[in-house]
Parts: sequence; structure tokens; C-alpha cells
Amino acid sequence: MIIAEEDQLYTVQVDLEQSLLQVRFKQHLEGSALRERLLTIKNLINTYKLRHLLKDVREIYFIKLEDANWLAENFIPDLKKSKLLRYARIEKEGSLLQLNSIQLQSKIRDESLMYSPLQFETFVEAESALHWLIPR
Repeated sequence: MIIAEEDQLYTVQVDLEQSLLQVRFKQHLEGSALRERLLTIKNLINTYKLRHLLKDVREIYFIKLEDANWLAENFIPDLKKSKLLRYARIEKEGSLLQLNSIQLQSKIRDESLMYSPLQFETFVEAESALHWLIPR
């Protein structure tokens, strides 16, 4: 596991052997701070042609409408064009992020936009997410 990027807001690790990108947000982010980090994530996925993404967003309490729209219109279509096969997101149970997850899942499954084998699921614990991402 290689730490690809780390600051006071998040940590990004790459595991080339498992073709996995792990991201852990350390505090709530929104606006340009969130978008800049998502662009870094997207660039790492494309650079290393990664197949699995695990994002721990338990420290993000909600997604503003403009950020949610940006995610749906920019980040998700770019992920669908990548080699990514599975995207797992760890959220706090009962979080406001669940509404955003429903929107993302709908956007990923919308075949009229572009077919992609990308699957998206949410979890409340890392162990379950990793088991789903990389079945043994």
C-alpha cells in the first residue's frame, strides 16, 4: 500500500496488487476543497487504471446541492469511462449522505448515458466494503 496523497483533510492510498484506491476523508469538505480532492482521486484511478475504489466519507456530514450536481454531472461520468469496476462508499448510518448515494447509484446505473460495468454500493463498515470490493 502506497500513500499517494495526504493532508489534514484526507488520505489516499494505492494498492497496485489489488488494483485498489482507498480514500479516507478526515473532516467535512465541500465546494472547491471537495472537488479538488475528487479530481485527484479520478486522476489516480486513470493513471494506475485501478478497478476498485473505497471511499470512507463518514466525516462528511452532507453534500450541498451544487456539489451533488457536480458529482453526478462530472465525477460519475468520468468514473464510468475509467477501468473502475466497483466503487464502495463507507457512510455513517442514518447520514444525510444516503440521499446523495441514491442519486449516484441512479446515475451509475443509467445506461442511456453510457454503458459501464461500474457497480456502486454503500456500507457502514470497512470490512464489509472491502469484502464486497475484492471478493476472495
